[in-house]
Amino acid sequence: MPLQNDDLPGISIILALRNEEEHLACCLQSLVDLDYPPDKTEILLVDGMSTDRTAEIIDRWAKADQRIRRLQNPGKIVSTGMNLGLRESRFDLVLWTSGHTLLRPDHLRKCLDTMRRTEAAAVGGVLETVAFSWIGKINAAVLSSSFGVGNARHRIGGQSGWVPAVTMALYRKESILAAGGFNESLPRSQDNDLHNRMNQIGARSYMDAGVRPTYLCRETFWGLLRQAWNNGYWNVMLTKMKSRGLNLRHFVPMAFVLVLLLLTVMAALQPQSGIVLIVFAAIYLAADLVASAFAGIRRSLLWQIPLLFFWFLALHMTYGVASWAALFRRIPAHRAKVRDTDLSS
Repeated sequence: MPLQNDDLPGISIILALRNEEEHLACCLQSLVDLDYPPDKTEILLVDGMSTDRTAEIIDRWAKADQRIRRLQNPGKIVSTGMNLGLRESRFDLVLWTSGHTLLRPDHLRKCLDTMRRTEAAAVGGVLETVAFSWIGKINAAVLSSSFGVGNARHRIGGQSGWVPAVTMALYRKESILAAGGFNESLPRSQDNDLHNRMNQIGARSYMDAGVRPTYLCRETFWGLLRQAWNNGYWNVMLTKMKSRGLNLRHFVPMAFVLVLLLLTVMAALQPQSGIVLIVFAAIYLAADLVASAFAGIRRSLLWQIPLLFFWFLALHMTYGVASWAALFRRIPAHRAKVRDTDLSS
């Protein structure tokens, strides 16, 4: 039975952001429109020293809604921002979202109901990835395809159930603290790292397929490739830092680049072995063509299907090359260990 308003627990909504002026107003509107008692929520916007109008936008909204508070994050990255938000938060439940995500009005109530039913430490949903420009819509199609992102259920969907990690999720703050908080050594992949440590202490995560936040993806081709590079690079760097927060899909592009390189070298040295390279390339290109057609039809992007074909290839190559670049880079000294993080409030 759903809780009545008077019985609902308080929830701290935390966003660690930097230079999010493009979508921030829409994001904040979705937060203030949440179907949850205003006196049971606070909205902490932890600004990583933005150089655009992010701080100005936050301050304007804070004047209109006393729940909104801006905090300064000198560390600039999400990990330091989230730890700062946790220290400043008043409530025992925490929603971690982003400055380019829109939440439906029932987001908090659905996550809370599922958390009560499953006793999960964290509950998230499935992203509905959208964009406004025609290039952005291609990006959205790629990021919503299993050929583009593998078996990432929070992006491609699936049945509700237990998962290694969740996104735009409601957390029990005590579980985050018990896991040691966010690793401030990581500018990326901090979510994989946190959930790995939560899983190790038995703090499990549940994906509710009925929770559907809207993710506003990057609107440019180069923005997508920068995202792919950073993800590919820092996921491997995370592995080198002895974290086990990744699964096989994170390393498939890396293997693809390696096999392609080895077969190309073999074909150059022994031309008769070039048939193996041709077969490998044909299999990949056929899979790419099928995935592009399916994504284009599904998203009503019929004339963009040839571009989708190229987009998938560029995504895989960029991610894979970045992973190899990380493998041959030393871990920076200041990132070799998890920094000691005092999360006491």
